[in-house]
Amino acid sequence: EIVALPRPGWESFRVEDLEEAIPGISSKVTLLDRPYMDVTATAIRSRVAHGQVISDLVPAPVEEYISLHSLYAKTRSI
Repeated sequence: EIVALPRPGWESFRVEDLEEAIPGISSKVTLLDRPYMDVTATAIRSRVAHGQVISDLVPAPVEEYISLHSLYAKTRSI
């Protein structure tokens, strides 16, 4: 499953265009109609790596998952 959100500065996403390129994909894509958030995944990863809070940027379950799995930490054991 793929979830897509609108992003400021980018053209609107159309599932039909994606379906044309990858037949059958439209059944696996969910478009969310949400207010724009001017934040990038890179900014979230950077905040986590520097020990800054992200609770104002992501839902609580996402924050918990990132913390539980030590995602984006500067030093990460494998």
